[in-house]
Amino acid sequence: DWLVTDSQPFNSANVEGFLRMINKLDPAFKLPCYVTIKKDISYRYQAAFQAIKEMIIHT
Repeated sequence: DWLVTDSQPFNSANVEGFLRMINKLDPAFKLPCYVTIKKDISYRYQAAFQAIKEMIIHT
C-alpha cells in the first residue's frame, strides 16, 4: 500500500534503512521481494480495473 500511495519505486522496500526499521518493529517479519510486490500490485490493479469496468457497464 505504501509503495502505491506514495508512488515509491518497487525496490524502496529493499533498501538498507527501510529493512533496518522493519527489523526493529518486528524482527520476525520478512518482506516480500520486489517481484512479489510488483505481481501483487499488478493483480490488484487488474481487479480494480475490472470492478470499475463492471460498474460503468451496469450504470
